[in-house]
Amino acid sequence: MEEFTICFPLNSNYSDHISKWVEFAARKQVKKLKLDLGVKLPVHDNESSYEGFLASQGSTTSSTRLYWLTDLYLRGVDVDDEAMECLISNSPFIERLHVIDSQKLHKLEAADPASNLKYLELRHCENLRHLVISAPNLDIIKLFMSHRLTVVNISAPILSRISLGAYCYENFR
Repeated sequence: MEEFTICFPLNSNYSDHISKWVEFAARKQVKKLKLDLGVKLPVHDNESSYEGFLASQGSTTSSTRLYWLTDLYLRGVDVDDEAMECLISNSPFIERLHVIDSQKLHKLEAADPASNLKYLELRHCENLRHLVISAPNLDIIKLFMSHRLTVVNISAPILSRISLGAYCYENFR
């Protein structure tokens, strides 16, 4: 299967259903997976985001099943450091990675295996403090944060476009 998209205002109350959709995508060897769960409705404002990405059978097993991914879009998915590391390590074909509104991501490292990564977008990842990327084919990077990253090391020899942005709630820390 080429592409699988889920675009609903869902939160952690629907984890079982969302995990089943991710497992379906893995079984179909989907290349482009888009989970856009970040649409907020007033009734869901105080509820937590979906936290089960790659957790249904253990991160390593599930991420290995997403081996064929070339494009991953996560919005409103609280992916943690371990799940993201496993995903990047076990998805050698990944070219595009979007992570938006993930509050559990503190550290993103793609040191060795990110040889095919061409596009990286990180937005509203409020707890991200550590970004280390070594990607020889990375051409575009977009970072939009409300805070400063404490560790940044980007090795991307053909990087041609960088978008940096900050948004303030009170103070840019």
